[in-house]
Amino acid sequence: MGLKLAADFDLELFFSEAEKRMAKWEQKFDRYLTKPHADIRQLFGHVEAGTSPVVINLGAPGGGLLWSVQQVVLMTGVALSTVAVANVAAGIFVGSVPTAIGQNLEVGSLVANNLTVPANYQAGGKSIVCRSQQSLYVVLQGAGTSGSSWSATATVLQVPDTSEALLWL
Repeated sequence: MGLKLAADFDLELFFSEAEKRMAKWEQKFDRYLTKPHADIRQLFGHVEAGTSPVVINLGAPGGGLLWSVQQVVLMTGVALSTVAVANVAAGIFVGSVPTAIGQNLEVGSLVANNLTVPANYQAGGKSIVCRSQQSLYVVLQGAGTSGSSWSATATVLQVPDTSEALLWL
């Protein structure tokens, strides 16, 4: 009988300690979700000259994360220039990257339009949000796309994809 009591007491002590540890972990996790923490990431994409339209894929956030796009820079090749490229217009998209878009762009994914190259598009805040199932990409259209290679960079703020994290942006 005494052995059974000792075993019951040991189990109660074990579960009591486990509950304390779990409560402590939950408090840490709650603090993690409610305190601001974010990573600034710099994205880069480059494609060779091609027939219009040209797609530059800048990637997608990992699972459970989202990007708040702060800035997108478009340029010819990797050279700095202030002269606008003739017959080229650009748009910024968030969604599924098209494999063969031809002239059919997914207008529902368009977040910025009618940009001339070179361009420096400032976004910030919640104006462009890219979730884990979406890609950030640039589409260049026009007769001038075959004349040069193209590059795009983006600065994004990477945060957890939670309703609390959206308040930080």
